[in-house]
Amino acid sequence: GCFNNTIIENSANNNSLYGIHLDSFTAGDIINNTANNNVRGIYHEGYPYLISGNTANNNQIGLSVWGPGGNGELSRNIAIDNSEYGIDFNSFSFNLTENFMVGSGLALWGQPIERFSTIHIDT
Repeated sequence: GCFNNTIIENSANNNSLYGIHLDSFTAGDIINNTANNNVRGIYHEGYPYLISGNTANNNQIGLSVWGPGGNGELSRNIAIDNSEYGIDFNSFSFNLTENFMVGSGLALWGQPIERFSTIHIDT
């Protein structure tokens, strides 16, 4: 797989499926990106380390993290008016901090969260 990727300061809007997608054999950071009007705005299914400062609005799912994980951080992201979930999360050993969601909530799929604080959900 591809490791130590950094996806930073991109715009990925109005795509038919994903705005930004790292598949199951990739690892890395997704920082300060915008992904609006997609099915999944930002989708990481590999080994995410840091997903921070992103904006994902008006998607079906704003930010989707599915994968083995491993001591990563999902912080300071904004997800507004996504039709299904603001954040869809199924990954191990992660810190979720200071994320902001309006009009859609948070889906946790039974994985242990190391730290879970300062999540604002306004639906």
